Amino acid sequence: MDRRQYYSDLYRQLTWYGYQPLEYGEERYFQKKQEDRILLLRVVQETLPGQNPVDPEAEHLALKQAADKIMIVSRVPVETLLLLIRTEKPDAWLISRIQREEDVWILNRRSGRLTIYENQKGEFHGLERWIEDYTCRWNERARMAERKRITSTFTPVNTIIVLINILVFLILSLLGDTQDPSFMAGHGGLVYPYVVEEGRYYLLFTSMFIHFGIHHLGENMLMLILIGGTVERNLGKVPYAILYLLSGMISSYTSLQFTLAPNPSTVSGGASGAIFGVMGGLLFLILENVILKRRKSVEGMTLRGMIFIILLSAGYGFVVSDVDNAAHLGGLAAGFVLTMILVGIQGLMSKRE
Repeated sequence: MDRRQYYSDLYRQLTWYGYQPLEYGEERYFQKKQEDRILLLRVVQETLPGQNPVDPEAEHLALKQAADKIMIVSRVPVETLLLLIRTEKPDAWLISRIQREEDVWILNRRSGRLTIYENQKGEFHGLERWIEDYTCRWNERARMAERKRITSTFTPVNTIIVLINILVFLILSLLGDTQDPSFMAGHGGLVYPYVVEEGRYYLLFTSMFIHFGIHHLGENMLMLILIGGTVERNLGKVPYAILYLLSGMISSYTSLQFTLAPNPSTVSGGASGAIFGVMGGLLFLILENVILKRRKSVEGMTLRGMIFIILLSAGYGFVVSDVDNAAHLGGLAAGFVLTMILVGIQGLMSKRE
């Protein structure tokens, strides 16, 4: 929940509180009609980095001019309030320009507290209590939403997978050089002769959890964190674990057949094949929603956006050397098909229930 959302919600709540929006030129005001007067409110948002600072004197003058025009038309007194919203304490420059005016307040958006100086009016028909309560409640909702977002990002199975990859990398880093192909070949890397000639089929599995250097690990784990939680929430814990592991092993097999067979001395490893499997799974989930007309996205990820991510990720492999494209494409196809099967099984089980 960001700055823009705060002001959008604030303006909507002011309307519900009885303040109707009023446009004067390019400026927005809020007015509330009472029996014997009109209340006129001007909300001035905090400036962003690079913007010119707000001139409270100019804002106050514009507010008074608008009030005069309203008073001429309505023929009733107009009571004004200029509300300056900040995210930090007001500096001496700002304080010196507002202390002389009785109808200017400062609201700290982060704390939800008003600053009202000695010569300024201490109340504005209950608005002072309302604006503080509203901002405090909004901040609490924003904090809860942020906690929920973080919690939803780090789902149980996906988080365990990420931690296992990191742990394996740390252990290998203590034992040797993770960017040395010979070292990695002896510690779980996928090598064609080891599998085909010596029968070390377990390397199809272990190679999913080794990474050649910190950058290789970081890129893969970042992508997994970004998309893995979404797929896990929509598939479930056990189906997601099956999807990840089987996609990874199938991608290892396609790497063995199409990348390593022509280059028997090459060592392959990494989670990217399994991650492409997760991409394929997410692609199926989005496509299923579109076809069944449930909605056009999965947790905000649209079909067009997912296709763009896949093309960008796959295209990167064809531009940069030392990238196992066979593993990526094999994992992508496996993930799509496996998710189709897993969703089908879940559908059959729910019908039986």
